[in-house]
Amino acid sequence: MSNWPKGFAGFDNANDFFRDKYKRTSNSPYSWIYSADILKRSADILSVYVKKSFEMFTSGELIDNSEKLPLFFEYNNIGSTYMMLIGFSFENTLKGIITAIKEITANGNLKEDYISHDLNKLVNKINEISKEIILSSEEEDLLKRITQFSIWAGRYPFPTSYLISKPGMFGGKGSLTTIRPTDFGLIDNLYNKFIEILSCKGFRINYKPTNA
Repeated sequence: MSNWPKGFAGFDNANDFFRDKYKRTSNSPYSWIYSADILKRSADILSVYVKKSFEMFTSGELIDNSEKLPLFFEYNNIGSTYMMLIGFSFENTLKGIITAIKEITANGNLKEDYISHDLNKLVNKINEISKEIILSSEEEDLLKRITQFSIWAGRYPFPTSYLISKPGMFGGKGSLTTIRPTDFGLIDNLYNKFIEILSCKGFRINYKPTNA
C-alpha cells in the first residue's frame, strides 16, 4: 500500500512522481555536467601523484636509490584510478552533449544505446546526429585506453574475459592499459573540447583543471 498523498507535487502516486523526476534529471545536460565536473576535479587531485611517479622515473632518482621505490609504486599505482575517473568524467560529458540534442531515456529507463562506457562509441553516437567532434588518431587511441580503465582496469584486477584485456593488435577486443606522460595534456584538451561544445549549446560550467 502506498502512503503517497494523492495529488502531492501534482502526482497521484509515487511511481509517476519518480518516473517524471528521472526523466527530467536524466535528460538534463546540467545533471551530466555536474557529475563530470566532480569526477574531473577528483581525477586532477590524483594526477599530481601520477605525474610525480613519471618524474621520479625519468629523472633517474630511482637509480641506486631503492628506498624511494615504495613511494614510486604507490604513486604509479594510483594511475589506474585516475584514468577510471577521467573515463567516467568523459562519459558524463559526452552523455551531456547527447542530452543537449535529444532525450536518452524511454519509459523510465536509459535507452540501451547509451548504456555504455565506450567513449569512442559515444562520440560516434553524437556524430551520427551532428558532426561535432573531430578526433585525431592520438585522441581516438587515448579514448580506447581510457575506456579499458572505465570497464575494468581501474576497478578490478582482471576483466570478465581474457579477450577484453587482449589488445586488438593481437586479435582481442581491448587496447593496452597504459598511461603515457603526454596523456595529461591530451585529457585536459579533450575535456575542454567537450565542455566547449556544451557551452556553445548554452550549457556552461566554470571549471579549470586544478593542475593547469
